[in-house]
Amino acid sequence: MNDATMTDVPVSVPVSVPVLHVPGSLDSAFTREVLSALDGVPLSNFLARRRWFGSKGDGAVNARFSAVFPLRAGDDRAAALTRVDIELADGRTVAYQLPLIAAAPSAENLNSDATLARMEMPNGAIDAVLVDATTDADFRSWLGDSFERGSSIVSGDARWTAETVLGGDTDGNKTLLDTPTVTQSRVIASEQSNTSIVYGDRAILKLFRRLEPGENPDVEISRFLTTRTEFRNTPLLLGVAHIESSDQPGNESASAVTAMLQSFVAGATDAFEYAMDRASEAIGEDVAAESIPFAEDAYHLGAITRELHAALASVSDDPDFAPRPAGGDTVERWSKGAARSVNSGCDLLARAIEVGVIPRGSEDLARAVLASRHEALARISGIAAAVADDAGMLMRHHGDYHLGQVLRSGDDDFVIIDFEGEPGRPIPERRTRNSALRDVAGMLRSFSYAAAMALPNNERASAAVLKDRRMKWEHEVRSRFLAGYFAKRKAPFLPRDDANADRLLAMFELEKVFYELAYEVNNRPAWIAVPLAGAARSLGVAGADVMS
Repeated sequence: MNDATMTDVPVSVPVSVPVLHVPGSLDSAFTREVLSALDGVPLSNFLARRRWFGSKGDGAVNARFSAVFPLRAGDDRAAALTRVDIELADGRTVAYQLPLIAAAPSAENLNSDATLARMEMPNGAIDAVLVDATTDADFRSWLGDSFERGSSIVSGDARWTAETVLGGDTDGNKTLLDTPTVTQSRVIASEQSNTSIVYGDRAILKLFRRLEPGENPDVEISRFLTTRTEFRNTPLLLGVAHIESSDQPGNESASAVTAMLQSFVAGATDAFEYAMDRASEAIGEDVAAESIPFAEDAYHLGAITRELHAALASVSDDPDFAPRPAGGDTVERWSKGAARSVNSGCDLLARAIEVGVIPRGSEDLARAVLASRHEALARISGIAAAVADDAGMLMRHHGDYHLGQVLRSGDDDFVIIDFEGEPGRPIPERRTRNSALRDVAGMLRSFSYAAAMALPNNERASAAVLKDRRMKWEHEVRSRFLAGYFAKRKAPFLPRDDANADRLLAMFELEKVFYELAYEVNNRPAWIAVPLAGAARSLGVAGADVMS
């Protein structure tokens, strides 16, 4: 599309859209000098409207374009990849990725949150609008194709590069992202902190919006599993893009990952949704324990989780992945972290009781759990003393493992995704080695939420019966998952004594449930009953139950 065709259809332009004065052709707009006219309020207001912008509550003081990588996306389509730096009220500077393209003005895009500005040519005509390029099919095609080409763009002291990690299928016979596939793309609408683009049914690209210097754990672990192991219950890593610059925020010279391309799991469904559907069947009908829906799926998922951990602990020659012994000092550090979680959760629970935000019917259980604080702390201390230095290995692990991080493929298998770790934590912390049993504890807690959120297919049963069925489903699913994971008890990364593995798992789950309790009090008081029930069961408090 050339400059002339941008003005074929007159469109009424909302006055709320800022104007970017373009000195010449549309190409001339894609420089830092020209785009800097949008620095400050126009750019800050635009970012505040975007769902992926994670610094809304951090008191953004100023936003500016810090790097612009001009490119051609299709026939005469002017576009650019840009890095935006945001100064926060506390003095920190964070960076985001914002791809932009000049699009023909239309009523739809002029009223879209994806539109940054109107582009006004020297003659005063509105020739184009500046929009988030991920909304544009030509740009998405260019981006996908850049991994096949191995593209590189230089802008001042910064360089954007896309590299191929795995160019063929597992036998190396064919390309996984050919030209017809690249031209068939769509954006996943439900994405929150990043933007994901699906190419045909063969590849998916995750465009990272927040740019952080250093290794991205999702890319790092995916690359390791793809190139160093035989584990194939995770998408293959096909390519990576990154920006290298000498002026990354918070780092004088660093590289930040901007995108990763992976194989696409066609026909997959979200494992949390699938588990809830199966729980709904079990809650709606009286199902025998040996026939509990999802129980055998849970066994299979447990076995796959064990295979993942075995793969992550399988090398000794990679300094970023080689496991290390977890000694008594490590166990002491873990126990202190678990105690902090208990104290934080109990403090917030006490406040919630005081102000009356505990859901009706859960008040007594909340008081009972609060009264068990010292028992919880004593249990953690006892576990640490019993485990001593038999804690297995410190190793790379998933870091944020739950059913929402798992896909159920079209052939009834499970695929583990998203190795970023907890997104609120800094990258160095997310890359830290830990116990594989933390992942196991996270999945066990996920089963509790699936049981609580499932709606029974048949509501003729009494509330008491429905509660019993929820508990029965969760108990069987937990048991089968653990049976699958511990089918082979011994592993170098687990404690030598089986009892110590069970003890550590109990401590990690207790830490996790009180973390959830604090989260729900702060964010979703209506869901306090779910971690309350988990804490009560862990501590043997009378009346423990899942949400009805």
